[in-house]
Amino acid sequence: MVYEHHGTTHSENVGTGIKDPLRNLVYRVHPLPESMIDHIFDFGALSSDTERLYIMAMLRKQLGAYNPDEEEQAGDGIRVTGAGAGAGTAVSAWSSWKRMTPFEELVEVFTDLICAAQECVRR
Repeated sequence: MVYEHHGTTHSENVGTGIKDPLRNLVYRVHPLPESMIDHIFDFGALSSDTERLYIMAMLRKQLGAYNPDEEEQAGDGIRVTGAGAGAGTAVSAWSSWKRMTPFEELVEVFTDLICAAQECVRR
């Protein structure tokens, strides 16, 4: 099924009279010319970890424009130390925990959602 918009002079090629049913598409995919095939390399798909880093970087870049305080907030994380507690206690397990800023939490949640969607697409 091809959509054709009738009644306009732009629907026909003046030189050949052939109607172009794909002229309203946003983009078209054309096969590569034989002369270019030797210069194109298939690097395969990204690993899940690399894809996650790439998604996080894109989100930070795009959402960072709406959060000018991101750089200031990134340094405001607190460290919980196990002062006064012995080794092996629950407090020492949290000794290197860093509080996430709301922006970091947003990026983390959206990254998880996008990665989960990507996993569904792969299956």
